[in-house]
Amino acid sequence: MKKYIFIATIALLSFSSFAQFDYPLNKTEWKVEYVIMENGLKDDLSKLGFSLFFQEKSFSLFLDENECSTQYQLEPNDGFSVFVGGNCTKHCCDHEKGKWIKKRIYEIKKATFTNDTIKLQGENFMLVGSKMKK
Repeated sequence: MKKYIFIATIALLSFSSFAQFDYPLNKTEWKVEYVIMENGLKDDLSKLGFSLFFQEKSFSLFLDENECSTQYQLEPNDGFSVFVGGNCTKHCCDHEKGKWIKKRIYEIKKATFTNDTIKLQGENFMLVGSKMKK
């Protein structure tokens, strides 16, 4: 009987921890600062006004004219996985660097973040952003 009570207690604690899971990125906005290419080349994007906005389980990338949205899932150690898919609007006139990012946004598979920095890692590049002040 004690064994079953122990198992039920563990299950209840696990469920309550899951139910209260915090989404630390929820309602945060990040300025896209630069991209680092596979060869180590760093390209400054800070003056272009690109930004990321996070909801509980999704985020949007805002470019000059277009926006791309996709889903993510938090993982241990302040990281998350990005799900392939989502969509981008198809207005004209994004900056050339914005067009480049738009083509590759769904190549992002992993990301890490701290209080002030976020790093989105694609196959051959990494987008780096800084948290915007409210």
